Amino acid sequence: MRNLPSLKAADLDSIGTSTFRRDLARTALICAGTMVMLNGTAGSARPVKKVVAPVAVVPALAVVPPGLRGFRSAAFGMTKAQVLAAIATDFGASIRTVETANAVEGTEVIQAPLSSLEPGPGVAVVSYIFGASSKRLSNVNVSWSLQGEPNAEQRAAIITGGLQLGAYFQSTLTPVKVSGLTPTGSSSVVFYAAIDARGSGVQIDGSGINPSMTSGGPGNGVQPRGPATLRISYTLNAAVPDVFRIRPGAF
Repeated sequence: MRNLPSLKAADLDSIGTSTFRRDLARTALICAGTMVMLNGTAGSARPVKKVVAPVAVVPALAVVPPGLRGFRSAAFGMTKAQVLAAIATDFGASIRTVETANAVEGTEVIQAPLSSLEPGPGVAVVSYIFGASSKRLSNVNVSWSLQGEPNAEQRAAIITGGLQLGAYFQSTLTPVKVSGLTPTGSSSVVFYAAIDARGSGVQIDGSGINPSMTSGGPGNGVQPRGPATLRISYTLNAAVPDVFRIRPGAF
């Protein structure tokens, strides 16, 4: 098995498992005008299929407007078999995937590693999340990760990608709720968040960057430390994500 460049196995587990639940809650709250910080680590995810080398560079991101229906050929409500077929359509028949499960949230995930995906820098992982009750596609996370200590140019590429994606969704969606560029910490920002008329949501966020540089200027000169990431989170139901819940009154 060959490791993905600059992306650790643990990072694959953290992209698209338990983090999506917090992201979805934050999307809904931000769109309502309330800021929520994301904290914590990913839940337990166990690989059950092998990963092979990522595929070659693929074209820029695309979704099907109007509204949020999924990611590329993978539509919300699809089964695992249908999503695997969609992955082959979008990224080539030779791509291999890794499957993980989150015991706490009751979700299952198919992850597709890519060597490159515009407009984000570095390697990318597309995580297709299947709901705890429906067992069908309910969320998709697209993540780019720059590990170690990225330089200033690499961190700037995260900002550029986030701004480009924000502009893309602004031109293709007609949301009922929307939030623009919003710093959420000393080194993190939400570039764009929106909910459409069906209650589906999208959020673009970045970390390991200087929020003061998102306006196009030189910023305050503070250089963040640690990895830098860019992520898009799509959700079928932003208000009520399909995760395991203990029945009210059970205890």
